[in-house]
Amino acid sequence: MFYKLVMCNDARWHLAIARQFPSGRDVDIWAYSRCEPVSDPESVPFDVDVEGEPVDFSPTAFGATVVSERFADAVHALAPNDIQRIPATVDSPQTWQILNVLPSPNCIDHSSSVIQYYPDDPAECGFSPEKAGQPRGVVKLVISPELVGEHHIFRPAQWQVATIVSEQIKNALTDLRATGVEFWPVTA
Repeated sequence: MFYKLVMCNDARWHLAIARQFPSGRDVDIWAYSRCEPVSDPESVPFDVDVEGEPVDFSPTAFGATVVSERFADAVHALAPNDIQRIPATVDSPQTWQILNVLPSPNCIDHSSSVIQYYPDDPAECGFSPEKAGQPRGVVKLVISPELVGEHHIFRPAQWQVATIVSEQIKNALTDLRATGVEFWPVTA
């Protein structure tokens, strides 16, 4: 079984990635959701956009996922090669990290999923040509476990906005009583 990580809708805080590092250099806000290692990462600054209870799992608007150190440790114990841990600076006494998920297997079960696709002809709605025929919105995501390989955490190719974990990671995070996260099944 595999599960999509989803943030809980409760009285938790919401984080927003800052646009600049303290040095004044621009932050590449998409760098932490491309499924690519970030070379020479420096601590990424985040603002508390909405006050609330700090939680172990905090996905942000541009795809960066900020997690507590204990959350990152639990994932790292099962999938050390599937993630890059990048320091995150948040106005909080705890230690925070970005969980940069690296694998992106082509594992979507298109016949069982409910997906809206971009038209095959980009001229039909004025989008960039590389999006032709690709998922535009996913109502129900189903993955084919046999196409995942040995990964315990990944973002599916063609729909990298979703972070998927194995049952082993789900169980580890459940045992940890990780806050701010729900697990939605994505296997039939």
